[in-house]
Amino acid sequence: MANPSVGVKPQPQPASWQARPPATARGVAADNGPSRFVLSSPDALGVKAQAPAVQVDWSAIQTRLERLRVVTYKKNTEGPGVRVTLHLATANPGLVQPVEAVAETEAAAALMALRAAETWAQNRR
Repeated sequence: MANPSVGVKPQPQPASWQARPPATARGVAADNGPSRFVLSSPDALGVKAQAPAVQVDWSAIQTRLERLRVVTYKKNTEGPGVRVTLHLATANPGLVQPVEAVAETEAAAALMALRAAETWAQNRR
């Protein structure tokens, strides 16, 4: 009878420091099955969804600016949102009345500033 272990190399056993315990994450044992990738929603990541684009009549905005005698129109995109500043002519040629509005888009800020400027113009009469 032949010895079956003759001519077979013994397989090395891992040292105790090489043995890996099952991985755990936050106290839950890892599942060795295939993992599924799940993409977080924009809300979960703190990202606001963009509102659908609204058609803006820039001709009408220009007409309103001219009617109010706007001296300067400034747009600033630094910081959150868009800041629109209007400087309105006053009875004193050396003075202007500033009006500002901040919104997510230039169009929204311009419309808000125009409403405030029109209110100011009505109240000074």
